[in-house]
Amino acid sequence: MTTLILIGKFQPFHKGHFYRIVESYKDFSRIVIIPIYYKRRGEILSSKHPIPIEIRVKYIDKILSTYLERKSYIIYPINMAERSFIGKFVQLLESIGDKEYIIYTRDITRYLIFSLFRVIAYNNFDVKVYYEKTNIFPLER
Repeated sequence: MTTLILIGKFQPFHKGHFYRIVESYKDFSRIVIIPIYYKRRGEILSSKHPIPIEIRVKYIDKILSTYLERKSYIIYPINMAERSFIGKFVQLLESIGDKEYIIYTRDITRYLIFSLFRVIAYNNFDVKVYYEKTNIFPLER
């Protein structure tokens, strides 16, 4: 089984995100949505990250649960400011239990980080990483 992992800020979660997830639902065994955030101890929200992670997670879940089975997707927020975020990502993949993952992001920095992760995790998982600056999504595997 192949799991699709969508990584982004989702600020705000909009119909483009929604349609991408719903369209992907028929091609993958599971979809993992990773809303990322950057929060250091004592930090408050900034104009670059105005929507708190808790609100984003609730909003995404409320919308998706209306259209998809709850067991078909996972929402797993990750704090990219923590040094252990890659470790948390590995724990997530291990808990899912699939061997094949496709990671999709539209941010070049995240693409590079998770491409490096792909090299590190090569022995444990088959991970493909896609980066697109456009709305074109590579559904073919």
